[in-house]
Amino acid sequence: IAIFLSYCKYIGYLAFPIQMNYRYPALARFMAAHWATSAVHIVPVFGERGALLEHWIFCLFYNWPLTVKRRMMKISELRSSLKTRLWHIPFCALIPAVVFGFVERMYFDDTGLLPVPGLKRIWYLVIILPYLVGAVTTRYAGGMVRLKRIISATAAGALTGLFYAIITIFTAQSQNIELSVGNIVSCFAWRMFPFAVISTIAALITELRQPDPDLK
Repeated sequence: IAIFLSYCKYIGYLAFPIQMNYRYPALARFMAAHWATSAVHIVPVFGERGALLEHWIFCLFYNWPLTVKRRMMKISELRSSLKTRLWHIPFCALIPAVVFGFVERMYFDDTGLLPVPGLKRIWYLVIILPYLVGAVTTRYAGGMVRLKRIISATAAGALTGLFYAIITIFTAQSQNIELSVGNIVSCFAWRMFPFAVISTIAALITELRQPDPDLK
């Protein structure tokens, strides 16, 4: 985990805490709870009720992860009886890419410009659509184990960026716009990598927010 993430700027800072949490989860929870409750003492809270803030922080960093873990174990048991689903991944990637292409074409008709390689002009879609890709991919993966669900969401996000980059290149060619090799490489890189990251985050959030089967 640390080897692959450590080369990514900013995200690489989280590589070794993620590795620690994966290899030694109990120790990681204890260290997080200890450091968090120690940091709370900096907050100037007066009176006997000041301990409530420390208790809330401890529950957030120690008790809540245990609650999530127990809930995930129940969900995994229920999913084990389901059939693994993979056919929805290409559709989850292709449909948002077509939406991106449609919006890009509308933007080109209005301004005569293509967002190559940057996507600042349609930043809201860059966040919303890959997030939906990751959430839908992991939600409808059937009996797939959790790790593979996250990986499939990452792949779906990267595939969305790939399809979108191809659509952008075809749009540029249809309008007789010449793209340099650097622009083409940037087009693929600045679509596939951010989309994959956002889809992965969406899949993790979706998994964490799964309801308890016993409370349904």
